[in-house]
Amino acid sequence: MKFTDKLTIAIPVFERKDYIEEAILSVLNQTVTCKLIVIDNGSSHNYFQDICLKHNLEYFRNETNIGLFPNWNRCFEYAKTEFVMILGDDDILCENYVEIFLDKLNLYPTIDVFFSDFNILLNSTKELINHKHILPFGFLKNGFSIIEYGIKYGLGYPLISSIVKKKVFKGFYTLSHGSNDWLWVYENAVGLDFYGEDNKLLFYRYHNNNDTKNINTIFICQLSIIYIYSKTFSIHIAGNQSLLRYLNKNIRHAKLFLFSKFDSNIYFESLKNDNLYINVLIDILSENKILKFYLKLPLIIRKINYKILQLLKLA
Repeated sequence: MKFTDKLTIAIPVFERKDYIEEAILSVLNQTVTCKLIVIDNGSSHNYFQDICLKHNLEYFRNETNIGLFPNWNRCFEYAKTEFVMILGDDDILCENYVEIFLDKLNLYPTIDVFFSDFNILLNSTKELINHKHILPFGFLKNGFSIIEYGIKYGLGYPLISSIVKKKVFKGFYTLSHGSNDWLWVYENAVGLDFYGEDNKLLFYRYHNNNDTKNINTIFICQLSIIYIYSKTFSIHIAGNQSLLRYLNKNIRHAKLFLFSKFDSNIYFESLKNDNLYINVLIDILSENKILKFYLKLPLIIRKINYKILQLLKLA
C-alpha cells in the first residue's frame, strides 16, 4: 500500500464514541495512506485510547477539556508533516481523498489549502443529500475567489474537507465558540493558494449530536457570521461597489435573523462576555438603541415579524 509522509490527518475527539472507528477506517483504507493521530480533549473514559491501540495509532490526551477550537489547534501542534487535515470524528473520507490531493499538489506545487466538495449523510436514514453552498473549484491563486464567493453566495467554505499547509496556519480564534473555522479561512484567504476539488470526497454526518445543534452555539455562530461580513470582508473589497452591495445585503439579512430567532435572555447574558463576536453585538445595540426594546418583545412576535419580512423579500 502506498504511503505519503506529506500529510497528517488528525481526529479531535471528546466523549462521543458512536462514529470514531468508522472515521478511522476511512483514513486507514485510503488508496494512499498517511499519518493518522487522535487528540482526546479529556474524555471521561478510555475508549479512544483503546481504539488507537487496536489500530496502532498515535494517541494524545488533554488532562482536561480545553475547548473545541483549542483542541483543534493542538491537532496542528502535534502533527509533524507539511500538511494537516482535521477530520471530524463523525465524518467519513472517500477512499481516494488523499490520492487526489497528492495528484493536485503535484500539478500545483504552491497549494496552501486543498478542499473538496462533500455530501451530507443523514444519519437517521443513511440518505445522501446535497449541501446548499456554492463553492469555487480548480486552482485559486491568492485566494480572493474564496472571499468573493463568500460575499456573493454566503459563507460556506468547507474546512471539514480541507487540508492546510502547516506553516501558513496561525491558529483558530479561541476566546469564543463561534464559526471560528470560517473566521480563520476568510481572514487568511487572500495571499494563499487554494485548490477546490469538485468531486465529493467527504461525507458530513448530520445527526442529533452535531455541535451546531446547541442553541447557544447557533447564537454565537450567527454573531460570528456578522463579524466576518462586517469586519473581515470589508478589508478586502474597498472600492468594489458590486461586492459591497452584496455584502451590505448579507449584513442586513444576518442582523434580521439574529434579532428574530433567539430568546431575549441569550442576548443580555452574552453581553457579560468579552470577545470579538460580543463586541459586534455591543456595537449594533449602541448604533440602534431601539433594538434593546425590540429584543424585549416576545420571541413569537419577533419570529412573525421576520416571516413577514421574508414574504416581503426584505429578509
